[in-house]
Amino acid sequence: MRRRRITLIDDSRETQLRFLASVQEEVELQAITVAPFFDDQVETAIKEFDPDLIVIDLHLTRSEESGFRVLRLLKESSVSNIPIVVCSRFISDTSEDANKAKALLLGAIAALPKFPFPTLQDLFKLLEQDESDIDPRLSDVGSTTDKPTLT
Repeated sequence: MRRRRITLIDDSRETQLRFLASVQEEVELQAITVAPFFDDQVETAIKEFDPDLIVIDLHLTRSEESGFRVLRLLKESSVSNIPIVVCSRFISDTSEDANKAKALLLGAIAALPKFPFPTLQDLFKLLEQDESDIDPRLSDVGSTTDKPTLT
């Protein structure tokens, strides 16, 4: 049986190392820094790695790229079938969080706070949840900006 695979898109080396430290033998990890823009090479690398899950940050400070834009491009690409979880310091646990709502609207299966960083078990539980659990009221989100809202 193939080990589960996760692609992590985050420009913070600290986050990548923290995530790597939490990864045991049960998964393979691909860490990607999108710099300066999402391109075909990123899509090709993800496609070749064939992850079970993509975890993406919203605030890619070392890139001119926005996590929202990368999320949208991934959902419009050849890897659109791979579930995506947004994990960002610009996401809160509140149900009124605009960034969470926008991430879900753009196709993420979940949007979680970055601190504390979710465990692998938490991430894989998300894969098992039925996507019909997404609140249909989120389709009313009207923000057009690619920048996360600071809360």
